[in-house]
Order: sequence, then structure tokens, then C-alpha cells
Amino acid sequence: MITSSNAILIKDNKILIGKRPEDKKVYAGLWDVFGGHLKGDETPEDAMKREVKEELGIEIIDYKFFYLMKNDVDPTSKRVYNHYFFVAIKWNGEIKKENLNEIKVLKWITKEELDGLEFSPSLKEVLKNVLKQR
Repeated sequence: MITSSNAILIKDNKILIGKRPEDKKVYAGLWDVFGGHLKGDETPEDAMKREVKEELGIEIIDYKFFYLMKNDVDPTSKRVYNHYFFVAIKWNGEIKKENLNEIKVLKWITKEELDGLEFSPSLKEVLKNVLKQR
């Protein structure tokens, strides 16, 4: 079982998503939020902050735990994941694509735009639930 930790960045009732390259080994070509695998004895919170800093160049300063998704099967690798999701509403720095290997395109979306984009099915439901509470 692989564990990841992810930030759902929200600003003006929109969520920031990134398009993963088609040649990635996991979740290839899908729209995604930002995060990655826990390393060593890292907490989910620390992993989420580290990954967002690496991928977007920002420091998350205000967030809350939202959901733990268990037994999600990656459609590309068929590996099974547990994903922690945190909603982040405040950060320091300007968002930019720090790691071009992980992200092709950045996009702010509304809940109306969710259905027109390709996510893993379970992530799409998480994002709908986040936006429903806004």
C-alpha cells in the first residue's frame, strides 16, 4: 500500500489543478491536485507541504484535513493508494510550475468545470464534495 498526501488549493471558490503528462508512471494524462508520497517517518501534513513547495514553489500556511481515501487504484499502474487530502486556503509565495516533470498545465476551475475534465473517478468526487461545502 502506498500513501500519498495532497493539497486542494482553493481561491475565490475555484480549485487549482494540474495536468499530468501522458508518459507518467502513475495517473498518466489525468488532471490532479498537488502532492505525493510520504517519505520515511514524514507526517501527512509535512509530506503535503513539502510536495506543494516542490511542485508549485509555495508554502502552505492555512489548511485543514478533509478526507482519507483508502484503496484507490491508479488506472495507469494498477497500484493501490491511500490518499490524504487537505484543503489549503492560504499560502505564501506565487504559484508557478516548479517541477515540469509532474505538471504540464495549471488551471483554476469551478465546480461546473469538473465534469468536463478527466480525473481519476474517486478524485472527482472528492473535489465535488470540497466545492459543495464552499
